[in-house]
Amino acid sequence: MSQASTLSNSLQLTSGTVLRNRLSKAAMQECLANASDNLPNSSHISLYKAWSQGNWGIVLTGNVMIDKRYLGDPCDICISRDALDNEVEMRAWREYASASKENGTIAIVQINHPGNQCFRGSGHRPLFGNGSEPIGPSSVQLTLAPPPLSNLLFPTSREMSTEEVEESIKLFVNAARVCMEAGFDGIELHAAHGYLVSSFNNPKSNQRTDRFAYSPSIPYTMEVLRELRRACPKPFIIGIKLNTADTVSADLTNEDTMKQVETIASDEEAMVDFIEISGGTYEKPRMLETRTHESTEISNSSVSREAFFAQASKEARAICQKNGRSDGKCAIMLTGGFSTRSGMADAINAGHADLIGLGRIAAVRPQIPLILLDESVPNSSAGFRYRIRGMALMAKLLFIKVIGAGISTKWHVGMLGRISRGEDLDVGISVPGMIGRFLWRSLKIY
Repeated sequence: MSQASTLSNSLQLTSGTVLRNRLSKAAMQECLANASDNLPNSSHISLYKAWSQGNWGIVLTGNVMIDKRYLGDPCDICISRDALDNEVEMRAWREYASASKENGTIAIVQINHPGNQCFRGSGHRPLFGNGSEPIGPSSVQLTLAPPPLSNLLFPTSREMSTEEVEESIKLFVNAARVCMEAGFDGIELHAAHGYLVSSFNNPKSNQRTDRFAYSPSIPYTMEVLRELRRACPKPFIIGIKLNTADTVSADLTNEDTMKQVETIASDEEAMVDFIEISGGTYEKPRMLETRTHESTEISNSSVSREAFFAQASKEARAICQKNGRSDGKCAIMLTGGFSTRSGMADAINAGHADLIGLGRIAAVRPQIPLILLDESVPNSSAGFRYRIRGMALMAKLLFIKVIGAGISTKWHVGMLGRISRGEDLDVGISVPGMIGRFLWRSLKIY
C-alpha cells in the first residue's frame, strides 16, 4: 500500500462515525475572539471555511473555554453558563459549526479550563485582590520567570472547594451540550499541557484529600468523561487529549500515564472515541516547540525523526488494542512534529497511531491534506517544511520561559489571522515582521 493510501484509509470510531481519512487538523491557539464577548465571529467563520476546503478527516477547533472568569488568553472563545438560553450566543455557535462542517467535514470542539495557568488579566475577574487568583486542584505557584515577575504574571492559584470542582464538571457538560445543539460532531476534553483537567491527573499539582484526590484511576477526569457521555450520547464523538509522562514531572511516570490510558480506553460508561497523545506544560513547554528547516525540500523521513511523542503513542495504542470495550477499541491520535507524508504514514504503519494530528503546518498550508492524499504527488514532495526567520534570536533574548517558547505560537497565530482575512501565507515573514504587522493593524483599528 502506498503512503498516500495509508493516510487516505477511512476509520470508523466507536461512536459509529466514519472518518474519510487519517488526518486531523489539531487544535491551536487562535486569539481571534473579541475580548468583550468571547464569541465565535466572522474571523472564525472565514478561518474554518478555509480548513473545511482541505479534505481533513477531522477538524479540531482551537481550545474553547468553559468559564469566562478563567481564560487562557483574553481573546479565547468561551461558552457561557446560560448559552443554551441565549439565542444570540447560540446563533454564533451554529454559524461556527456550519462553517466548520462544510464539504462533509467532521468538526470537533476542544473544550478546556486553564486552571492555574490562567495569567493575570485573562478572564472576566478582578485584576488584583480577592477573586483575582486562578484556581486549581491545589494551591500552586508557577515558576516561569524570576519570582517577582512570575508572581505578577501568574498569581498563586487557589485550591478549589469540593463544590467548585463539582461546578467545573457541570460547566464542561454545559459546553458539550452547547456544541451538540449547535451542530458540531463532537468534543475533545483537553487534559494535557498543565491545564485544569491535566493538573487533577498529576500528584505534583493535585494534593487533595477528598474524592478528587490524585489516583492512577483519575477520578476527576473519569467523572467528567462519564457525565459528558450521559449528556451527549452516541453518535456524538468524545475524545480526550492526554499528556505523556516525559514532559510533566518525575512525579508522573510513564507507567502512571499508561494506566490512565487503560482506564479511559476501557471504561464502558464514558465510551471515549479517541485519545490524543501530546505533552508539555507552561513550565516545560514541549508542546510549543517547533522544528524548522532551512529548506523546503522533503527527504525520506520516519516517525522517529518527526513525531515528538511517538513511543508513548505506540504504547498507548497497544493498550487500546488490548483493552477493547463492548462498542470497539479506542483510537489513538498522535500530534506534534509531523511535516511529511512519509513520517505520517510511518506512524500509522508502525502502529504508533490511528490518526495523525497536524497543527502548525495547518496554519501555513490550511489545505495540506490535498497534497498529502494525492497519489500523483511523489513522497519526496508531499509535505511542507519552513523556517521562521528571527525566532531563535528572539527566544534567546526573552528569559520568561513561556514567552520565549511561545514566540513560534504567536507567529502561527498571526498566520491564522492572515487566513481569516484572505491574505497571502508568506512563511518568509520574520518574527519582528509579524509583530510589526500586528501593531500596525492594531493602530489602524484604534
